[in-house]
Amino acid sequence: MSMSRNLRKGFPFASLKKEYESTEVINKFDSIRKTLLAKNDDSSVTNKQLAELTHQLIVFQEKNAGVEVSQSAPFTKLPMKVFQEYGAQGSLHTILATCYSFKTSQDWRRFDFVASAKRDKNIELFESIEAALLQAGHLQRPSIYFSPKLKAKLATELKAIAKRHRATTAASPAKATHIIEDLPDASGDEQLDYLRTLAKAQNRSLVHWWYYPDSYDAWIAAAEVEGDDPEAEEPHDGPWIVSGRWLRDLDVFNEWMNELDYEDPAESDKREQKRDERLRKERGDAAGATRRSARGRRSEPAAAAHAPPAPPADTVAPAPEARRSTSTPSGKAAKKAAKADEADDNVEMAAAADDDQQPQPQPQPARAKRQAPQAAVSAVTVDE
Repeated sequence: MSMSRNLRKGFPFASLKKEYESTEVINKFDSIRKTLLAKNDDSSVTNKQLAELTHQLIVFQEKNAGVEVSQSAPFTKLPMKVFQEYGAQGSLHTILATCYSFKTSQDWRRFDFVASAKRDKNIELFESIEAALLQAGHLQRPSIYFSPKLKAKLATELKAIAKRHRATTAASPAKATHIIEDLPDASGDEQLDYLRTLAKAQNRSLVHWWYYPDSYDAWIAAAEVEGDDPEAEEPHDGPWIVSGRWLRDLDVFNEWMNELDYEDPAESDKREQKRDERLRKERGDAAGATRRSARGRRSEPAAAAHAPPAPPADTVAPAPEARRSTSTPSGKAAKKAAKADEADDNVEMAAAADDDQQPQPQPQPARAKRQAPQAAVSAVTVDE
């Protein structure tokens, strides 16, 4: 499915607020609260206050360092993943512990992310948070190797962007976290935005828009998403091989982008082949378990571990009015869709062959296809 480019300004402010007001999210702060109390002996802090503070931090960095002010932003936005790890010693604990330490050092009675007089001090707070995350190992600045195949002018432009956002340049691919190659722009129609589904809950889908940062992920009506259930990505090993657009879009949004949207299709294909082999093996094991025991059943694919809970039905981001696209998916989208279909055919043939050898048909697990662009939509109203 594809979406209008007008979504570029669609940061989900309203749905984000509802998310951090939900009981499910508030309860996730329990282990963090207990750890903070043990270290600071402050019995006044509650889960609800921690959830509210987290929401205020995310909103502050978007309004003061987001897409609207990216070229003059005082810092690069923290990635959303550091706000979504709720463990007692996780990244969100480090963020909140730094906030309370900073509050004490400044002799603040309360946090204030609205008053313009506090803006400079709040920016200083974010610098302290970033330093704490780096020191604790929850955050790593990219080390980028620029392929010698890049044109000189493009390489110069991309290196300047990387330096501006405090990334380092690697001397060789072996020392890099990311490799920038001269890859073709496989985005298809520049007026469209593709998406992939991360999780589903009842009649809602959590979606990630291609070429937008993870902070733009949002719950929308499932009826607006054409495709199958979400499918977990295979673990990534080694440096990411991405196109130069990964850095250009970083400069637009002032937030490190999701590598999957910019990955070399050849690398993506390799990982999908591993996934298909794993699924084929798991299906065979499940069929064997079913034959040994009537209780041997595969479960449905699990939702993404980092996915925020689905908001109440009346808080889902308004679904855009869809119109059927007459364009054919091209580039990366088309290639991935074709690969997914081919993999499905292979798995189904293998499953059918296995069934032919058995006296009774065996239950097969649900298989989530990779999302393929299918429809274009009109502009989406921005959450304010």
